[in-house]
Amino acid sequence: MRTNTFRLFISSTFSDFKKEREVLHTRVFPRVDKYCKEQGYSFQPIDLRWGVNNEAQLDQKTLEVCLEEVKACKHFPHPNFLIMAGDRYGYIPLPYMIEKKEFELLRGYITKNNKSITITYKPQKDKDRKIIKHKEPRQTTQLELLDEWYKEDKNQIPLEDRKSTAYILQPRRDEYVIYENWEAEEKALRETLQEAAKATLDESTQAYQKYFTSATEAEAIEGITEYGLQTSSQKERENAMDKEYVFSYLRTITSPSGDYIDQEKSLQSSAKTFKENLKNTLLDENIHEASYKSVKECESSNFEAFEEYFYEHLKSAIDKQKEQTDRLTSLQKELAQQQKFKNDKLKGFLGREKTLSHITTYLSNQETKQPLVIYGPSGMGKSSLMAKAIEEVEQSLGGAHMLYRFVGATQGSTTLRALLISICDELQEKEIIAPIESYEPDENKFQAQIKETLSSIKTPTEIFIDALDQLQKKDYLQWLPESLPNELKIVFTVLKDSKYEEDSHYYHLFEKRVEKTQLIDITQDSLEHKKEDLLTLLLSSESRRLQEDQKSYVLEQWKKADYSPLYLKIAIEKIKNWSSYGDKEKQTLSDSTEGIIEEFIENLSKIYHHETILVNKVFGYIHTSKDGLSEKELLEILSEDLEDEEAFKKAIINEYHEPIRIKNPRREDKEELMLPLSTWSRLHTHMKPFLVERDIDKQPLMKFFHRQFATVVEEYISPVSYTHLRAHETVLDLVCRLLLE
Repeated sequence: MRTNTFRLFISSTFSDFKKEREVLHTRVFPRVDKYCKEQGYSFQPIDLRWGVNNEAQLDQKTLEVCLEEVKACKHFPHPNFLIMAGDRYGYIPLPYMIEKKEFELLRGYITKNNKSITITYKPQKDKDRKIIKHKEPRQTTQLELLDEWYKEDKNQIPLEDRKSTAYILQPRRDEYVIYENWEAEEKALRETLQEAAKATLDESTQAYQKYFTSATEAEAIEGITEYGLQTSSQKERENAMDKEYVFSYLRTITSPSGDYIDQEKSLQSSAKTFKENLKNTLLDENIHEASYKSVKECESSNFEAFEEYFYEHLKSAIDKQKEQTDRLTSLQKELAQQQKFKNDKLKGFLGREKTLSHITTYLSNQETKQPLVIYGPSGMGKSSLMAKAIEEVEQSLGGAHMLYRFVGATQGSTTLRALLISICDELQEKEIIAPIESYEPDENKFQAQIKETLSSIKTPTEIFIDALDQLQKKDYLQWLPESLPNELKIVFTVLKDSKYEEDSHYYHLFEKRVEKTQLIDITQDSLEHKKEDLLTLLLSSESRRLQEDQKSYVLEQWKKADYSPLYLKIAIEKIKNWSSYGDKEKQTLSDSTEGIIEEFIENLSKIYHHETILVNKVFGYIHTSKDGLSEKELLEILSEDLEDEEAFKKAIINEYHEPIRIKNPRREDKEELMLPLSTWSRLHTHMKPFLVERDIDKQPLMKFFHRQFATVVEEYISPVSYTHLRAHETVLDLVCRLLLE
């Protein structure tokens, strides 16, 4: 959990809440953001009216994208969720996935009661309301329609039955890219499925309800723990305090009309039930209600009460969370973040038994007074190995005290001084060393002080330090005793990579300092014997599998990449989207780690529907900056690009929703476009596993964790766009402005 960021998902139907959303974005959120910044925090309101582009809609993944963002917000401190409900129930999406047995039950009913249907399409019109195209009506049957749009994907593992498969809603292609054509098909298909669900499924189950649930209510089910039946992700979170930090705006218009009400009476009833359920679920003090006689009265409101209610309640919730965080010492925060990083690295770990045995033997060896050094190339899984070794020590219930640090995993572990002070603070807390009144300000004296401190340890102690090469500045290990005390064992991981010789600095130091038996090459402990198990495990965590020919191909490509864990981790992001019926000629993988990273960057646009121009800019800016960029700096640069560049504006701003403009203090308070946070936050979610935040001058700056990313960005992003040159100019300009300020 990022304890310095509050991330709030805003859920509602769109067209009938334009006014309230405008007030939130122009009057409420800027005040909340200012308050958070004053407290040393950041605030991210996530409004997916900008977050889902046309390509995501064509792939039928709109709701999936929204629900994933709701889940992502729940990993941040509260408050996480704000929902607005009115007199309109809203859009009911088709299920993207239907479990095989359920689908066959529905299909069986449809087969027996197969009806002929005529699908009539609305004309496609341009902005001037002139007809461009008008598809002719078509005759079909319910069964033909169902089989046309849903295909069995044997690679999908449904949550309902891990041994089963599922039917997947097919992408909109060719003439169905035109919304008017798809709208008619979707309506007929929805009615067909709803009729079959009513006849075959228990209406109290999630299986039944998904055919009748609006996108907004689906977000509420995922976003509010006690609303409806628990989802699988909620069971994993076990978040009992959730309801206390969910806020709602319930609006009633006596005579709603136009976009403010559904045309179907059944949906009007659903809208009332939805509001009642929200009212019965949420705390009274977290609900703001408003009533209007007409749409005109609502739209002419100044929403002052609305503004003050949400500002004060969000501020109060933030204060509560901040108070809890402030109770923690800096050491407690560091240990919590280190533990989370360790647990993340453990996911999907298998193999390396030989190296783990080396570590176990070393820790029990009373003779050696040297550290153990695990080394290998970038991307070979040294951090995951270290996490597993730490877990084994934790589970062994041995008598020694154990400490661990993953360098670069937290803002407080990126400099040598911060790292060593943190370790010594923990040693003092565990009463392993005598209290240290103060740390020497002079660097040489400081390292001598740490060396003496470590040499004084007389209590059995085991220290794990991963990725020394991730330190911002190199040192020469003057702080490390040449001979460790009898009761102290230290395990390091360091880089040894011919592609990054300069960053292999610590390996070369240890090569001269310790015996060869203390240097363990991780590449000599191959993952080949665990290759199938590891691939299956990682795919299963994504509820996916592969067919035998697909699996053989992936394993062959992975072998060519020397069974690099980084290669497989990135490849999973691509192959988890392979269907069993897909075109095998298009299901290809590079056979190198650098190649798979290049494909990952491309697929951020092709598979995950981020705009290519945005992807290139973000990667280019982060790479070009010397020490990294803070999220605030990156958003400022991107927002100014949005104001200045027509191509970027065309890609980001859609025709359905008014863009947000705010005063830019960096450019004489001129009102300029602001990059929608949801556009960035979705991309950041996909990039985050490969980024690290380093604390420089009290600013968390983002950089790529794995060196291969920087190499690929240098070679791939720069030639294909102007981003690299533009990044130099913009970042330098921003730095100059900050210096002047």
